[in-house]
Amino acid sequence: MTEDGIVYIRKNRRTGTRVALIDTSAPECVFDSAGGRWVTLCTVHGSLCNHRTRKTAESFVAYPESFCEQCAGDEHAL
Repeated sequence: MTEDGIVYIRKNRRTGTRVALIDTSAPECVFDSAGGRWVTLCTVHGSLCNHRTRKTAESFVAYPESFCEQCAGDEHAL
């Protein structure tokens, strides 16, 4: 994990966007943990979603169209 909380970044096969998994407990992390410690972030559009568990967050990494409206509207996401 980096100082800013990024655990990893993955390129989504369907949308082509990169999605970051972030741990808000990192000292330099700028994301709010109010909705859950783990954050999935669409690095292209800036959409994010908080999750209570890492397992749930990791499942969202594979489906950015579930939390990013721009990815959901992208014709390549279908």
